[in-house]
Amino acid sequence: MMINSLPSVEPIQRTAPIPAQVGEVRKPAGDDTIAISATAREKSEIYRVMDMMAQVPDIRADRIAEIRQKINDPTYLNSRVLSATADKLIDVLLA
Repeated sequence: MMINSLPSVEPIQRTAPIPAQVGEVRKPAGDDTIAISATAREKSEIYRVMDMMAQVPDIRADRIAEIRQKINDPTYLNSRVLSATADKLIDVLLA
């Protein structure tokens, strides 16, 4: 197989003259500012709390075992404990 030489490539011609001097970059008058909407702030807080909740274990096995032991103890369940538990449940539900 014989490869013939490639035809000559013509140099690229410039169509527009290059400016002799490049202007300097000017800073616009006034300071840069940013405004964060109330909705964005709320969403940011929600994401932060969700991230914190994701790091907390879902089930606290040690606490569940402790509560089961207390419930199985016949002296633990009395009217004072039941009343306090009911009050806490009502507070949580009404909050």
